[in-house]
Amino acid sequence: MRWGVRLRYRSEIDGLRTLAVVPVIAFHFGAARISGGYVGVDVFFVISGYLIGTMILAELRAGEFTFSNFYRRRFKRILPALFAMVFAVSIACCFVLLPTMLYHYGHSLISVLASASNIYFWLTSNYFAPVSESKPLLHTWSLAVEEQFYLVLPLLLTVLYRMTARRIETWIWILAAGSFAANVLLVKDHATFAFYMLPTRFWELGLGVLIGTRNWPWSTKRVLSEVCAGAGAILIVGSVFLFDRTTVFPGFAAVIPCLGTALIISSGDQIKTKICDVLSLPPVVFVGKLSYSLYLWHWPLLVLARQVRLTEELAWYDVGALIFLTFLLAALSYLFVEQPLRATKWSFAHVLSATVAATAVLGLIGGAFTLTRGMPGRFNSEISNIASFLDYNPRAQFREGKCFISMSTLSLPLEKECFSPARDGRKNVLLIGDSFAAHLWYGLAESLPEDKVLQVTASNCRPTIQASPIASTVCRQMIEQIFGEIVPNTRIERVILSARWSDADLPDLAATLKWTSERGIRTTVVGPPPEYQIPLPQLLAMSRLHSNPGLIDSRQRQDRFVLDGLMRTLVREAGGEYFSPIDILCSKQHECQTSTTEEDPVQYDYGHFTERGSKLIGQSLADALRDHSQ
Repeated sequence: MRWGVRLRYRSEIDGLRTLAVVPVIAFHFGAARISGGYVGVDVFFVISGYLIGTMILAELRAGEFTFSNFYRRRFKRILPALFAMVFAVSIACCFVLLPTMLYHYGHSLISVLASASNIYFWLTSNYFAPVSESKPLLHTWSLAVEEQFYLVLPLLLTVLYRMTARRIETWIWILAAGSFAANVLLVKDHATFAFYMLPTRFWELGLGVLIGTRNWPWSTKRVLSEVCAGAGAILIVGSVFLFDRTTVFPGFAAVIPCLGTALIISSGDQIKTKICDVLSLPPVVFVGKLSYSLYLWHWPLLVLARQVRLTEELAWYDVGALIFLTFLLAALSYLFVEQPLRATKWSFAHVLSATVAATAVLGLIGGAFTLTRGMPGRFNSEISNIASFLDYNPRAQFREGKCFISMSTLSLPLEKECFSPARDGRKNVLLIGDSFAAHLWYGLAESLPEDKVLQVTASNCRPTIQASPIASTVCRQMIEQIFGEIVPNTRIERVILSARWSDADLPDLAATLKWTSERGIRTTVVGPPPEYQIPLPQLLAMSRLHSNPGLIDSRQRQDRFVLDGLMRTLVREAGGEYFSPIDILCSKQHECQTSTTEEDPVQYDYGHFTERGSKLIGQSLADALRDHSQ
């Protein structure tokens, strides 16, 4: 079998790194047209698999492979720049993050040191977790996937080479196929696992390994090489511009950028194609050489800037300054950290000692953040107490895993009691929708003791007769059960529809109201509550810290007020009853109540109600239902 291993420097691969990192940065910084820029990570995975697989196979064939030498090189390549970034970001976080946020940052820092941040973010990325925009080290999940791959691949290839050198390619194909199958099977209903974990990402790195196992037919013929390279570029660029946040990913869609990367690398193995020429241009190669440090620095800078500005949407001048700072820090990191340490002749023992020492220092920092629960002494007790609501746990309030199916409980069916009608003569009120319905149940049930409030809710599941095309399988099944079985065959006096509505939902909502009206089912639609660009407790804490009460109103999402007006008109024209949380909480000048009489935040994140907030709204909703029943 011909391995076709090439150890020579290929400038186009550095150029390909540019094609990976630039879309990622553009996507994260909000470039509207780069809606699929996240596929750059997949391009990186294929490149890494190719380079690492090629190197290991070459050394195995030459009888020169050793684990100590392999990890010495990997440590010098990855860890110095990573540790420098983490140290600098940790210092900045002490000045920027509130106690609860710094506490969670400490956990994520420790997971980075353990090469397990992808596992950490998978385990903590449940429906109620803080949004990704507040996690400075979130981007290290992809580094953890690669680091875990570096643990697996050398041992795997060494064993396979000694046992069956001629069939290594076959075994890699089998493992990659199994990984791809797991990815496709899990991406719909277990998207977080499929996104973060090595077993469902191995096929992308494995594809890179496969490229280096032999000379592919198109790599030795000029016309075929040019066609394949051009097709590869189209696949990558096409996915960058055509994919968006609604694309089911990784799934089948990830094949497109990964295959594009594989075609470019393999077609340029023997022949310098036109695409290789473009990717080998000095400016493109230069950015590619900085790509690792660019990737390391861009995300924490963006997150910290959002925390300082207290907004998700930064002004253009802020974005420009951040891009400049990203390139500046990346260049400094490359020149004074990456390059000097990669050039050292340190033995594995020296590299390991330095790694252990740096890990210990950073581990102490992460441990201090964690053990002190975010160093609350930096703020007065009032601000720390308000900020503690960033850790608010609504699972019991929502009845998660029982009557609310979240992303982390998708495999659990609703308990029958959730939709079983009362048998004691009480009226049945059926609450249907997503988390913006589930957050109402507690307050509504407390305020309607004379009725039974049934609850059928699931995350990201609009309560309309036509389920969204991107809805989960569980959501689709729930919608079919609600409108096909429960509502037609159960004594229901009132149906309440509530969700995080959008303009796109209005036609389906109108059709749903027509359906319930034709069957004589009294229906109340709950409109949007006020929402904020960042979690309300954070806004409350920072407004008091800076004595700036106007900060909260300035961070409201104005589109919620517009949608409230549109929904009011639509529902009334369709013969339904409309309840507006905005009417209860906000004045006509859009100044909204943000705390209860107990000084607790009404909402614990951008829009969901706390328990006391639910009671406040639930009482008003119950009164409205009674008025409509008279």
